Amino acid sequence: MHKSFDHERFAENMRNCKHNWLITYDDSTFIRNLFSFANIIPWTLTYGMRNINDDSDQNGKEIFISNYLTIEKVPEKDGQLSLFAPKEKYLIQHNLSI
Repeated sequence: MHKSFDHERFAENMRNCKHNWLITYDDSTFIRNLFSFANIIPWTLTYGMRNINDDSDQNGKEIFISNYLTIEKVPEKDGQLSLFAPKEKYLIQHNLSI
């Protein structure tokens, strides 16, 4: 975690933000407490391309923190999150054509 960054101020700014937002942090009790007002989803990931076996120490524990994303919206393994509506849906909503 960055020591010179004002995490408390950032969390308060996110609390007051009216837009949809999604951020990630290394998982820690300190960060979970700061963002307790938001949805927090744990995520275990593999760092780097050299991580080729189960004995590697390049696994990380991160958290998604969001004011709109919930665990129910996270796709199954090998799925992909989309932060934006599909192009077709956007065009229809805005009465546009392809």
